[in-house]
Amino acid sequence: MEWLSTTMRLGFALVAVLATGWLAAVVLARLAGKAAPLPRPNRLGGWDLLVALGLFAGVGWWLHRGELGGTEANGISVAEFGVLAAAEGAALLWFLLRSGVRGMSGMSQEVPAPADRSPAWAARSYLAVVPLLLALTYLLGLVYPWVGLGEAPDRLVRGLSTLDRQDQWLALTFAVLLLPLLEEVVFRGYLWHAMAGRKDFGPRRALLYTTLLFTVMHAPSAWPVLFVLGAILGWIRWRGGRLRLAVGVHVAHNGLAALLTLPQ
Repeated sequence: MEWLSTTMRLGFALVAVLATGWLAAVVLARLAGKAAPLPRPNRLGGWDLLVALGLFAGVGWWLHRGELGGTEANGISVAEFGVLAAAEGAALLWFLLRSGVRGMSGMSQEVPAPADRSPAWAARSYLAVVPLLLALTYLLGLVYPWVGLGEAPDRLVRGLSTLDRQDQWLALTFAVLLLPLLEEVVFRGYLWHAMAGRKDFGPRRALLYTTLLFTVMHAPSAWPVLFVLGAILGWIRWRGGRLRLAVGVHVAHNGLAALLTLPQ
């Protein structure tokens, strides 16, 4: 009766996802309050994003060639972490040179947000979806083996587990600090300001589109969980009015994820 046991676990996981999703919606509705004023579109042009993305053009080639020491068997290597960190640093530098420290994220166009939108408010908003993230992860852990994804963990996580302690700290600097910073500058900074401030677009569509773009930029096996993560980061950016709140939550999330996946 193994199939019955599996079916029961799937049913429990599905109910858990629905229940935690409903709970998250209720809590976030109570935390929403009045939305922060919408920003004016930033002055970075579309070609600035294309140039920044062009800095990543060779990264995928390096990752899949495996000549830097990483293979599909042992995951991403510390040298590949270095390539990724350099490429993402170059993209951040491009935004910095083009518009300055405040302008690269659109912060120079920000307007005063409600006084109660503090880091503690952002933390409560994130914690509201943590049960949903955990339930969804459990459900996917049951479903993915059926479609051939159960034995293919993310190369980033697998690579971290194969590094020695010193190299792990270097890799974590990238995964926990640099990566969230760049992703927030691009998705909840640059793209959010380009979309949300337009009268013919608005914050809801900006939230949906930036979340979808954030999701598809990652491995397909992580899409369901990352869609929820991207949605809460975008919601915090929208209702809180400050990019730094989304950056802080993203850094905290990646740090917690690293602590849970790294060997003790």
